[in-house]
Amino acid sequence: MIVDAEQTPLARVRMGLDTLCDSDDEQQREKYAFRMNQNLDDMESLINALLCFSRLQHSLDAAAKTVVDVSAVLTQQLAKSHDQPCLAINVQPGCTVLGSEQYLNLLISNLLSNALKHCNNTVLISLTQSDKQVLLKISDDGQGIGVADRNKIFQPFVRLAQQTPASQHGFGLGLALVERIALWLDARIAVEQCPQLGGACFVLTLARY
Repeated sequence: MIVDAEQTPLARVRMGLDTLCDSDDEQQREKYAFRMNQNLDDMESLINALLCFSRLQHSLDAAAKTVVDVSAVLTQQLAKSHDQPCLAINVQPGCTVLGSEQYLNLLISNLLSNALKHCNNTVLISLTQSDKQVLLKISDDGQGIGVADRNKIFQPFVRLAQQTPASQHGFGLGLALVERIALWLDARIAVEQCPQLGGACFVLTLARY
């Protein structure tokens, strides 16, 4: 579902101000003043996230594409997550595409972070290539994503109705960023159900170089 306006930091600040104005209870006023400061921090984080997302779109328009080894980029990302419940399988070497190492790092990092947030114990990663395509699959053993929600999750500020506690942080921009980079790469990003784990499986299809 799309985030309810009543749940935004600005709406919560307004509610806190109303409570402060209406209450003579000093303890209650202190409690709401503390919450308002937290909500102001959330607003600052949201603004920074929006600025980063906006800058990404402009920087992609001006970026040049070069030959990138996706296998090497993925190996770098997995090295950062060595202590996580993550199992890399069938990472085929020499999977090259035309793109950007910087933006592929960002895309893979967001997909991996998303899988780690929603998994129970295991994340599976597969990188393979055929004559014309490079295929990256990142799957988890979480609750998965319903068919009706599979297109929505790539829209900015979208959160699903059922979430794990860890996934409630953030503003729903990570997967929107993934889709934006995928479009620039002339790639296709989709989500389906993982047959092995039962959770979500994100599939990135790129043209092999």
